[in-house]
Order: sequence, then C-alpha cells, then structure tokens
Amino acid sequence: MIAITADPQDLELVLSKLEGAKKQAPKAIRTALNDTAVTARKLLAQHAQKRYTVKDAGFNKHTRVRKATLSKLEAAISVQGAPMTQPRYHTTAPKSGVKTEVLKGSGLQELVNQAGNKAFLQTGNNGNRLVLQRTGKGRTPLHSAHGPSVSKMLEKVYQGGKITDEGLREDILEIYQDNLRKQIERMVTA
Repeated sequence: MIAITADPQDLELVLSKLEGAKKQAPKAIRTALNDTAVTARKLLAQHAQKRYTVKDAGFNKHTRVRKATLSKLEAAISVQGAPMTQPRYHTTAPKSGVKTEVLKGSGLQELVNQAGNKAFLQTGNNGNRLVLQRTGKGRTPLHSAHGPSVSKMLEKVYQGGKITDEGLREDILEIYQDNLRKQIERMVTA
C-alpha cells in the first residue's frame, strides 16, 4: 500500500495563505491529496508498463484509490493481486526450451532449474498457455513459472532501486505540492 499523508506543516502553510479561513484549509488539503492519488495511480501504471514486458497487467483493475476525507487527511493507493503466469510476459518457446524476458532490455533468458530441467510451454484445457518445469527427475511434479505480481511491480517503480534507476516517490511528492499550491490559489482568488 502506498500512503500519501499530509504533513502537519502543510496545514500551517494553508492557514497562513488563507489568512484565517480555517474551515477551508482541510478541504484544500483533501482535494490536493485526492488529485495526487489519482495522478499517482496513472503515473505508476505508465512507468511500470514502460519498465516491464508484461502484455496486459490490468494495473487499474488491481489498484484501488482510497480517497482522503475531512476527518482523515490521507489518500492511499492499495494494490492486490497474485503473481502473474510467465506467458503474460515476453516469452518464446523454441525447441531448446522456453526463454523469457520480464524486464525490458534484460534480454531473453532460458528457464533452467537447479536439477537442469528446462521449462516448456503447455496449453491447458481452458486454452491458457502455461510455462511448466519439472522439479525432479520424474515426469511429475510440475512447477508453473510465474513473474512478479502487479503489486510488486508498482512497489519497485515507486521505490526505485536496482530494477529502476529512480523511484517515483519524489515526483509524487512534487505533484502533491503543486496540487496544494493550486488549491490555495483557487481559494485565495475566490
């Protein structure tokens, strides 16, 4: 869950700008937080789509925005979902074994486990393609290969680190400050 919380100094900033309009200050912060949460949701999905080779992750389907209220000045973006099966990413299945690429630019990598078993592509009874791999020397049991879930992808895009060059945390905070300034200007001019 990604929480965007108002800083207590923000309330003082709004109060000083409004010169005594204390009733309007929480409304300005609430609107700024809600606008930021909606914008952040779109921004996170766009950057995750640029970074990962997932074909259709359904970012909006897996994310939910809990908007701020006057009594609770905090907007939150919660993300849920299970890890996605490997064919949802860029996957090829030559005779030598399945190759897949999760991160754009990382190149296709062959899926081989510690026992030396290569992965293969199998179409299930319902028509879904699965990347399967034997876990031992026998024909069974089989293991289905999965990539990261939507929540993990969005977390990595938000925080940054090894996978992405920079996170979006600072950008989202700047968007919040811009939205707050816009709300202050709108209230002062009204």
